[in-house]
Amino acid sequence: MTSINAHATGFYVGVDAMRNDVANKLQDVPNTGLATDSNKDSNLSYGANAGFRLDLLGLLASGEVFYDRLNLASEGFDGVGKDRVKIGQRYGARANIGYTILPKIKPFISYGLANISYKTNADFTINKSTMTPIYGIGIIVDLVANFSLKAAYDFQRFKTKYPNSIVEMKSNVGTARLGVMYQF
Repeated sequence: MTSINAHATGFYVGVDAMRNDVANKLQDVPNTGLATDSNKDSNLSYGANAGFRLDLLGLLASGEVFYDRLNLASEGFDGVGKDRVKIGQRYGARANIGYTILPKIKPFISYGLANISYKTNADFTINKSTMTPIYGIGIIVDLVANFSLKAAYDFQRFKTKYPNSIVEMKSNVGTARLGVMYQF
């Protein structure tokens, strides 16, 4: 039988199955006739991460880099359906801090920065990206040998802007993930 200390410290890699949700909200724009409007999308996708984990004296600390494929889209804010916002992917780094509640169960909170890429398309398409904070909560369950399960929820908020326009939209992206990690 593998001891609990097999998960104590080391580098890890992980893969995640994800459910992504986005809520885009168009802001009131004075003197344009555009009123507040919202649109939502959700889908299933994948992600990957790698990092270093320290599990010492009942406390968990890890730093990781990650990549998430999102593929979310919203359209029809102009009433005729020709405008579109597509959120493609994000990558970044985050820190996870938690504690041991049972020998193999560790809840955590996370904070990081992620560069999220998106396209806006009204009369023409423009590709953009923005770096914004990403927040999360989760739980790690250590399994046999060097494998762990990780369930987490991440939240990110950012603003998108249509090209050559004063129209601005707030986007909220939520991601629920279930993944497997292997620690070296």
